[in-house]
Amino acid sequence: MDKRIRKPAAAHEPERVSLGELIHRHVRLAIETAVHEELRAALGTSPYERTEVRRGYRNGIKARTLTGPTGPVALSVPRATLFNVAGAREWTSAIIPSTRPMLMPPTSRTRPSSARGPSAARAR
Repeated sequence: MDKRIRKPAAAHEPERVSLGELIHRHVRLAIETAVHEELRAALGTSPYERTEVRRGYRNGIKARTLTGPTGPVALSVPRATLFNVAGAREWTSAIIPSTRPMLMPPTSRTRPSSARGPSAARAR
C-alpha cells in the first residue's frame, strides 16, 4: 500500500458509548422535551411567537440534577415568568419535583425507640 494514502482515523467507526450513558441521554432528552412542552402550554405560545394570548415570558434556563434508578441526570430546565391579575410569578414545572429541603431528616420521622434498646423493656 502506498504511504501517501491514509485511512482517516475512525472515519466509519461509531463512538463507543456505554449502555448507562445512552440511557441517560435519552432520559434527559425525554424529560427536557416534556418540560419545554409544559412551559409552551403554560405560556400559550411557542418561543419567539408574538400573540395577544401570551401569558408570560421565558427568561433563560437553570441547571438541575435529578437522581433516579439509573443515577443522576443533569438537566437544563427553562425558566419563565407568568403574568395574571394578581401579578407576576415564576413558573415551576409540575413534571420535575421541587428542590425544597425536607423539614425533618428521615431518621427523625421514625418512631422513637427506647434509649436502652428494644429488649430492655422486656427484661424488667
